[in-house]
Amino acid sequence: MHNFVKKNVEINNKIIPIFDNETKFNKEILLKYKSENCTNENEFKIILQKAGIIKFNELSELISLQGQNSKKFQSNNAVFFKLKNQNKIVC
Repeated sequence: MHNFVKKNVEINNKIIPIFDNETKFNKEILLKYKSENCTNENEFKIILQKAGIIKFNELSELISLQGQNSKKFQSNNAVFFKLKNQNKIVC
């Protein structure tokens, strides 16, 4: 789990400055985006580009790395994803 978190933080620390410097992108386009409508990385890059993100290539690659990191964690820790929510906590 430590490696997953460490890698995720490293990737996030690269993504955040991109968004901080992208001041003129169209948030509405990104909010309308649904991951199930995007079948590959090129389509995702097009969505980022249409939204006006200048560093769309770099951002797409970083987000792809995040996805790969999550899939690796899930495959290495399948027991977490097989647990049933038997003990519900009510706040």
